[in-house]
Amino acid sequence: MDRRTDRIAEAGAGYPGASPIKVTSPYQTSPALLARLSVARADQRKEIMRTVYVAAIAAVAAGGAWWLWSQSDGSGQVEEGRALAIVTMPATLSPEAQAGQQAFAANCASCHGTDAEGRAGTAPPLIHKIYEPGHHGDMAFVMAARNGVRAHHWPFGNMAPVPGLTDPELAGIISFVREVQVANGIR
Repeated sequence: MDRRTDRIAEAGAGYPGASPIKVTSPYQTSPALLARLSVARADQRKEIMRTVYVAAIAAVAAGGAWWLWSQSDGSGQVEEGRALAIVTMPATLSPEAQAGQQAFAANCASCHGTDAEGRAGTAPPLIHKIYEPGHHGDMAFVMAARNGVRAHHWPFGNMAPVPGLTDPELAGIISFVREVQVANGIR
């Protein structure tokens, strides 16, 4: 007898006139049923693994498609020095951004373009969703200007520090870039 049957038999034996009985559990199974269940479980595992493989292949295919779609049209290299973004300038700039535009022209435009549109082969556009405030806050611009920055989003190489920028000039440059970003739908 199994443990459950033993307990029931012992409990019944304590009553006057009761005789021990053997109770069969509805959970007892035959060896043939156990074999069928084990085969069914193996089939379930195989089906789950097939599903996982198909999902992994689909994810890799989707990633590859995204990568291909995000690449250039395949017509060759972009002309060196060409603007990388089309930038719409705001109708007006705040006084701080106007001063920043002048500082940007003197310190940043040679690489990033007059309107921060970037230059092929030189530097990325700052009027781009990568540089939105939620991803690259104002302090990222400060750190880049003060310390330089390693290339991490673009294939342009590292950016060297910009010597001689004062804090007010840097604040103005950031205001200029942010106001132009807003004019281009980057918030």
